[in-house]
Amino acid sequence: MRTLQGFALALLFAPSQLWATPFDVTYTFTGSPGNQVSEAVDGNPTGALFSDITRGPGIVPAAGVDSMNSTAWTTGSSIDPNDYYEWTITPLVGFAIDLIEYHSTHLRGEIGPRTFEVRNSLDGFGAFRLKVATNGEQTIIGGGTQTDSGMWDVADLTAPVTFRIYAFDAEDASGEFRLGVGEDADPLENKLFMTVDITEKVWEVPEPATLVLFGTGAAGFMAKRRPGRQKAPARTETATVTGRRRRAACASRQRR
Repeated sequence: MRTLQGFALALLFAPSQLWATPFDVTYTFTGSPGNQVSEAVDGNPTGALFSDITRGPGIVPAAGVDSMNSTAWTTGSSIDPNDYYEWTITPLVGFAIDLIEYHSTHLRGEIGPRTFEVRNSLDGFGAFRLKVATNGEQTIIGGGTQTDSGMWDVADLTAPVTFRIYAFDAEDASGEFRLGVGEDADPLENKLFMTVDITEKVWEVPEPATLVLFGTGAAGFMAKRRPGRQKAPARTETATVTGRRRRAACASRQRR
């Protein structure tokens, strides 16, 4: 019985989806010097925090107007685990996120990295989610859209997830690779942006009438069980009757 009551209470107070809203979240590089330590998000949406973009320990800040710029990228044909830009999305308590769209603009120097990949922490940065090879071109735009479910496995996520952009295959370690395409860029395009669906999940509090009905039902069940426990009073009554008979028997003996 306790199990059934617990199950009923769990249903009454179960979490439910209240609403889901898409947000465009941006990092704009216009006005940045290039060698800044980090790049802050333009604004956080309701229900999640987007960290600053920072560098991995393997690359070095470099000046570059209207961008976030770095050198010392690996010349190898695969990623170096220390050469990246990264940022983290942290859903707030009671919220979940889905990644719907990603776009970013990049610029490589003449001898900079020729390939970059976007990876995330859900698989320990093991597989690329987006890969772009420049083929010698300097300006690179990378992106992806998926509207039917969470992109890159970021679906109904309630725990933090970190994204990294790894660049590699530089022609020389002194070559640059920057986020944003520099001072000649259209300010509307000189950014990294992500579209996320943010869902609020709330614990529904039942209406008072619902709690009254639940309490009445529980009391009714308890009342229904009580008839099976009426044997003790019957034994007490029998004992009383027997006592009376014994007292009557004693009185009869005294008369005799």
